[in-house]
Amino acid sequence: MARSDSNTDKLNMESLNFSELLEGIVEELKPVAKSNNVDLCLIKNELSYIYGDQTRLTQLFYNIIDNAIKYNLPGGHINVVVENNGYYIKTSIQDTGIGIPEEHINHIFERFYRVDKARSRQSGGNGLGLSICQWIATVHGGKIDVISKEGHGSTFIVWLPAKS
Repeated sequence: MARSDSNTDKLNMESLNFSELLEGIVEELKPVAKSNNVDLCLIKNELSYIYGDQTRLTQLFYNIIDNAIKYNLPGGHINVVVENNGYYIKTSIQDTGIGIPEEHINHIFERFYRVDKARSRQSGGNGLGLSICQWIATVHGGKIDVISKEGHGSTFIVWLPAKS
């Protein structure tokens, strides 16, 4: 985050097969999900290309899906859906986990913000993950939205410009 603030963090922008990138991330995290008794599925993955930094985009989606696993319930589900309308790639990561209390939703992208301090310490979080994700989406010309209800799971929606 410090390097990004001082503009010394250089991105390696290239043409990427976004569908393939996301498929690889999901496949890598499936064993983690399985060990947590969570079902992780890529249920729709429309062919999509993007101009972006592969390392940073991997970090973004890895973090969001990893959070969906950590904050899910045993026997829970995570569905990843990729849709391409030609202008934007919309990637939804929907989980059946614990959800986020309404009063915290507007703060989750702030640096060092943790909804539950005790749970974050146990899982090794430092409150920077979602802030970094938001920065990555922003520097790629996109954004992240979140819909969540405590006790009913969360949906993180990442919008990124499609490569024309």
